[in-house]
Amino acid sequence: MLRLAQASDVATEELRGGFNKLKRLCEYTAGAKPSQPESAKGDALISLQTRSDLREVKISLDRILVDYKKNSHVTQSAGCRYLPAFFARSGTCQRFQKDSERLADAELLAGQASRQALERLELYDQYWQLERQGCTRPGFALKLWSIEDRNLWPLLLNAPNTLKSMLPSAAENE
Repeated sequence: MLRLAQASDVATEELRGGFNKLKRLCEYTAGAKPSQPESAKGDALISLQTRSDLREVKISLDRILVDYKKNSHVTQSAGCRYLPAFFARSGTCQRFQKDSERLADAELLAGQASRQALERLELYDQYWQLERQGCTRPGFALKLWSIEDRNLWPLLLNAPNTLKSMLPSAAENE
């Protein structure tokens, strides 16, 4: 999950930066370019299936987080959150603390991965719009997307399995 978060972070920043540069360049040279003929305009670059896959991944991640919270010491030993930190903690409260930290890290990573994947899909749509306006060569947006589809998207689709491995079941956590 950490690998996905790091790769996602880099990819999102690069796509955002590249789009902003291209957009400025296209605005600067707008009068010099002929508009692309209507026949070259097509459907959206990112398919409805890809967007559906992202929704399914998000739902799976949310479900895994809820299940972990419900079945871990985060809920089973919730009273431990009210004990002052300077008191010696029992084994149960130590497990509560460990599970709480694990859950917080997992929630952060899962949320980041979902938000950034959605942002990247929106950026690909914006790249596609620039291409349709004649600001980039035909196929440019598709080439960008194919890199994501080949390298980063499989990590995202596997994120629920990765998250499950980060959050052991209550029985494993004893």
